[in-house]
Amino acid sequence: MSELFVTLPKKWKVGSYTFGVHLFPTNSQEIDGVDGHTDFAKQMIYLDESMSAERAAVVVLHEAIHVINWVFGVTDDSSEEEFTTQVSTGLMSFWKENPKVMTWLNKTRKLKSV
Repeated sequence: MSELFVTLPKKWKVGSYTFGVHLFPTNSQEIDGVDGHTDFAKQMIYLDESMSAERAAVVVLHEAIHVINWVFGVTDDSSEEEFTTQVSTGLMSFWKENPKVMTWLNKTRKLKSV
């Protein structure tokens, strides 16, 4: 496992759901050539362990927002106001329930990629 991901929590709580986080090499079937993927049926988040720090911070937040949207009922039909209310509520909930993920994001965003 990359040193970058050692302190990233392997379980994230969002609302009444807990999602596992698994790291995979770039060519793994679980992530199928993308940097990250969320499987809602299995409540699993898959991440490419070879990402740079800058990319990893963006992808972790991206997958967290997918989970927030799913848990808080944000859909393609949501109005802008519904979207903004649900995502802002979800982000605050995520921050409160997962302080170690937020600490990881804060630390990781400051790292420089080589």
